[in-house]
Amino acid sequence: MPRSARWTSALLCATALALTGCHTGYFAQVQQTNVTLTSNNYRVLETGLRGSDSGYRVFGIGTSANYSKAMQKIRVLAELEDRPRALINVTVDENSWNYGIVSGTTIVITADLIEFTGPPNGR
Repeated sequence: MPRSARWTSALLCATALALTGCHTGYFAQVQQTNVTLTSNNYRVLETGLRGSDSGYRVFGIGTSANYSKAMQKIRVLAELEDRPRALINVTVDENSWNYGIVSGTTIVITADLIEFTGPPNGR
């Protein structure tokens, strides 16, 4: 095989490796506070509130997705400040991808919003 053909083959292999990447993701459930909702002292205001954040890197330089930014977006949507509200069924989905020199992550947090209506009946 001529020398130029070997270099061409090596360059094609390197290009193919750089353009193909890997994709990973996982699903995790996060529960920060345990509250047992067994009485009729709450009502569901909204289901499926979503907050997300993404980050991208080129040659390892850039930003990563940030859990706290995604959670802050949900808190703003839920209007939790000075209200008897709570987020329940909080789940976190993180998706990562890599295409050679470029990689990225996205975090999506989903939660349901409840509001406490008073003391439980019967107590």
